[in-house]
Amino acid sequence: MHTITRQFCGLMLSACMVWLWSATSVFAATLYFADSGVRVNKGDEFIVRVIVAVDDPMPINAVSGIISYSNNIIGARVIRDGESFVPLWLEQPEIREHGKAAEHISFAGVIPGGFRGLLRPFSGKTEAGTLFSIIFEAKDVGEARIYADEIDILLHDGSGTSAEVTIEPHSFPVYPAVDNAARITEEDTTPPTELFAEIASDSTIFGGQWFVAFYTTDKESGISYFEVKEGDGDYVRAESPYLLSDQTRATKVFVKAVDRAGNIRVQEIAPSYPLISYKHLDAWAIISVLVLFWLYFYFRKKRAK
Repeated sequence: MHTITRQFCGLMLSACMVWLWSATSVFAATLYFADSGVRVNKGDEFIVRVIVAVDDPMPINAVSGIISYSNNIIGARVIRDGESFVPLWLEQPEIREHGKAAEHISFAGVIPGGFRGLLRPFSGKTEAGTLFSIIFEAKDVGEARIYADEIDILLHDGSGTSAEVTIEPHSFPVYPAVDNAARITEEDTTPPTELFAEIASDSTIFGGQWFVAFYTTDKESGISYFEVKEGDGDYVRAESPYLLSDQTRATKVFVKAVDRAGNIRVQEIAPSYPLISYKHLDAWAIISVLVLFWLYFYFRKKRAK
């Protein structure tokens, strides 16, 4: 009898411990801002990095949100994502202003393999990663503030669970102008990396019609936009995947990648009925993940409305 009682008590204790662990285990991440720490005067340009720290062993695989700031004191001039830990952007970080809404930066990106942090050499420990960097210009004297809204970070747990996010806003004073305003001049003359672009059809995309899928990165200033041209037509801004106008596959297709410094890389696709080559399976896996996440965010926003 005593043995059964002890076993029962042991089981109850184990169950309680599991329940307490699950109730208190919070998968968390922190988003904060980092600058160089130098004094900012009116007329100066300065860089602020948007940083994400994963505070739990569970990796993250998607991040989206809005960065806002004191528009009357500082203004965003350039965004750089060449050193970002995010390889695929569903919504490229851009400076936006819609109607009466204040100027802000919105973004949405995915990390297919998950991100837990940048690995430090020798120590084996991880550290926070840069989401992207913003070059600001100080427009007036006063207290400037940079903050984040609607931040959603998803865990790499197979279920798209939202992590609990801590947001740390950033405030600093802007002082009166001095004779020589600080300027940031870093010239990027390197084109984007090799551009992957292939034509395919899939019953789940565009109703089985032909489309072109493309992907590349730029480690300096970052990718600004893509353009697609069919035959002798004009280049048009495009996002991957892009539905082709010519469904006969009788014309050449050109895909152009342009980085934020204006450097260009172009890929030409011959007019044929190509099969997806095995040497490009890795790139196709990346694009498939991108399409799935795009559909996920699209329907998620639609349900939220």
